Amino acid sequence: MRARDAAADDDLVQEVAAIVRGSYEEMRECRATLERMVDALSCELAAPALPCGELRRALECCYLAHAHQPLKCSHFVTEFMICARDHALREHS
Repeated sequence: MRARDAAADDDLVQEVAAIVRGSYEEMRECRATLERMVDALSCELAAPALPCGELRRALECCYLAHAHQPLKCSHFVTEFMICARDHALREHS
């Protein structure tokens, strides 16, 4: 009797394991499909331009070039502040 119960339990475990394996395979396929969709959408969507982005990059480059003399970049700081203020006023008024 115990042998029969053990065999039935083994059969049940094998059946559940097969179902779980099938579910994992289906999830892997879904994940791969979603990753392909995300990649396709990422290529189609352009990143939005940052306001004052060119000035920000110029300021960062200036700071890198003049790490020990940051005051040489003050004209970029002034221009960036004006650009940021103008953008904020346009966006919030």
